[in-house]
Amino acid sequence: VPEAAAPSTPAAIGSPPALINVLESANKLGEALRVGRELQVQYKASPAFHMGVGRVYLKLDRVSEALTEFQTALRSAGDAWTKEQVYVLIGDAQRASGNLDAAIASYRQAKDVSGRPQFQLAFSLGERGDVDGEIREYRALLALNPGQPTVLNNLAYTYSERGQNLNEALSYVLQALLSEPNNSYFVDTLGWVYYKQGRFDEAERELVRATRMEDGNSSVHFEHLAASMDARRVWTPER
Repeated sequence: VPEAAAPSTPAAIGSPPALINVLESANKLGEALRVGRELQVQYKASPAFHMGVGRVYLKLDRVSEALTEFQTALRSAGDAWTKEQVYVLIGDAQRASGNLDAAIASYRQAKDVSGRPQFQLAFSLGERGDVDGEIREYRALLALNPGQPTVLNNLAYTYSERGQNLNEALSYVLQALLSEPNNSYFVDTLGWVYYKQGRFDEAERELVRATRMEDGNSSVHFEHLAASMDARRVWTPER
C-alpha cells in the first residue's frame, strides 16, 4: 500500500513561531491559536509565524483560514527555501479541500522555485491518475536521496499495480522494510508484489502479517489478502 503524503512541517524561525509549532504538534490547537492571536501584530511579517498558524487551522479543517495564512506567508517569503515550503503547504490545504488540480499546480510551483522534486506532487499525480508522472517524480526523489523508505515503498506499489518492473519493485520494498520493518503498509506492498509475481503462498504470508500488525487495519490490506487467498485456491495444483 502506498503511504500518503505527510503534512509539510516547516522549520520554526524564532521562539514564538517555534512555540506555535510545538503546541500544534502536541495537538494543543486552541492554545496555539490563542498564542497566534496574541502575537499576530508583532509577527505579521514573519513567514514562519503565518505558516505555523496556518498549519493549526489546517489541522482544525478550517481550510480557508489556513490558505489565508499561507498566502500571507508567501507574500513575506524572501528566499527560495521558504517559498518552497509555503507552496507545499498551500498545496496541502487545497488537497484537503478536494481541489486536487490546484494542489498539483501548487506542488509544481514548489518544485519550480526550489529545483527539487516533491513527494506531495508524486503522490497527488498518482491520485489524479497520471501514473507516468507519478513514477517520474518518485524516481527523481530517489535520485536525489536513494534511501527514502516511503518513496521506495510507493514506487514499488505503483509498479506492482501496473504489473511492471516487478523485480525492481521487490528490491525497492525490501529496502524500505530494512528501514521500517514494522510498517504494515510496506509489508502489504511486499505481499502485493509477490501476488503480482504469482508467488501466492508468499503473498498470503505477508498479507496476513500486514493485517495482524498494530497499524494493519486498512481495508486495502484485507482486499489484497482476499485476492491472494482466492488466487492461491484457484491456481494450486490441488484445484
